[in-house]
Amino acid sequence: DGEIFNGLPVGDLENDTEVMFHHLALCCSEADILSLFSSLRGPWSFIYYQASRHSLWFGRDYFGRRSLLWQFNNEVDRAFCLTSVSVYSQSGNQWQEVPASGIFKIDLKACATAKSLSLTLFPWKYSSTEKAVEEIFINVLDQVSKDLPNHIPLVMNESKLCLRAPVIPLNKTISEASGECPGTNISNITHMVSVETLQGFLAEEHKKKVVHQFIDVLNEAVKRRVLSVFRGEDQKTREVPSMSNRKAHVAVLFSGGIDSMVIAALADKHVPLGEPIDLLNVAFMVKEQAKQKGTTKKHTSREVKLDLLCPQESCKDLDAK
Repeated sequence: DGEIFNGLPVGDLENDTEVMFHHLALCCSEADILSLFSSLRGPWSFIYYQASRHSLWFGRDYFGRRSLLWQFNNEVDRAFCLTSVSVYSQSGNQWQEVPASGIFKIDLKACATAKSLSLTLFPWKYSSTEKAVEEIFINVLDQVSKDLPNHIPLVMNESKLCLRAPVIPLNKTISEASGECPGTNISNITHMVSVETLQGFLAEEHKKKVVHQFIDVLNEAVKRRVLSVFRGEDQKTREVPSMSNRKAHVAVLFSGGIDSMVIAALADKHVPLGEPIDLLNVAFMVKEQAKQKGTTKKHTSREVKLDLLCPQESCKDLDAK
């Protein structure tokens, strides 16, 4: 379940899943499978049965952008379930998200022999990190194991193989702006952003270059995303379609803030000419209004749901319709 934006060639008429399955079938080792998933760019989750090794592989992309859930029954039943979606369970045995900490593998033959389930993890690793593999393994094991039942062992792969993370470690420090531009220190940038402040910040050539690099990368990402949407033959080009064919294929969660405005503007650059973009309104209730609303008469469950979906229309208006 996912979309391949880069890493593997996928034709316009090809299916991402079929292409991925074909390449998985060609993998001869664990390293081949990890190399394949490390090369992917895009959101994904998967469950793959490797018949030649009697192994079950599953996992999610680095950011966990696609749903994948697991459930462990009690030690007596010893049942293990995987699914992409589930309904809410009234029992205490709830479904949980599979951690996006790497790719998991179950050796079914070994489990049948031991009559117990064991998970093997292949974690993500920054290509530029200086951390030892052993340290990464210990940290990830501790993080994932704490949410597992006590009777489910989690072990690292014997070969100490890792997936290559698609990003580099986040730089959490920002050096102060150039001394030639007074008043552009970090505290000012954090608490008071003005045109003059930004101009001073960009006066340094390196920062200006980084900003343009970011715009280029974001622009390319939006381009790939909007052009990956299936369209009819007449809407694959930038030719102006007839009025009757104008249908939105892209929607933007639009709050009116700078982030959503930039995304919408970049998307407009790349969709076919004349194709509209749906802007889905995103609004946040002010806390004071929420408190005032809480002091009024109690809403029924149905009224609350309608109020959230149609905030400008009361339940009475909807009932009248």
